[in-house]
Amino acid sequence: MVSEEFKRNVALAKVMEVRSALVDYLIMDRTFSKFDEALAEAGKTLKVVEAHDGRPFENDRSKWDETYLNRQKTALMINFSQERIDHLKAVIKQVLPEKARDGLAAGYTGAGKNKKTGKRVISETEIVAQEEKKADDKTDTGVIACGVAVAAVGAVAAVCGVGTIVGVGCTAMGAGAGAAAVAAYYKWKR
Repeated sequence: MVSEEFKRNVALAKVMEVRSALVDYLIMDRTFSKFDEALAEAGKTLKVVEAHDGRPFENDRSKWDETYLNRQKTALMINFSQERIDHLKAVIKQVLPEKARDGLAAGYTGAGKNKKTGKRVISETEIVAQEEKKADDKTDTGVIACGVAVAAVGAVAAVCGVGTIVGVGCTAMGAGAGAAAVAAYYKWKR
């Protein structure tokens, strides 16, 4: 059974999204039955399959690897021909070991959904964010060429006129507008 999102993309005539989903079906279902079903569904209202562009395929199976597989997936997106579909199916059978294809298909339960996008989640990897630096731990430096001003980060107080900025661990010198530019830089950095 094809997804509601796929049906929606077909109804909205989003050919590239439909093709992209079809390529995903090729990789995820080693029997290609979902692909065939989805292609038939899309073909009822959209012209998804086009004439072959005549570019040759690599027929030496010893040269087929994951890089070649990925190139053929890209080529299929550009020229979605029946010849490319058949060739990609053969490459997938050759390149993706039976166990890996089974694991991918079996591991895809579709049970989880991303709360923000609504897309199905196949796997998740936690990325640990760095702690935010405390204001007194800043080590950034900045150079502002608006009246020749050079600054090192710290607490800043501006004294106009000559354009000298003084602060805790911070010195910046400039002329007039340079002082205002440095102050604006620090406000923006925070």
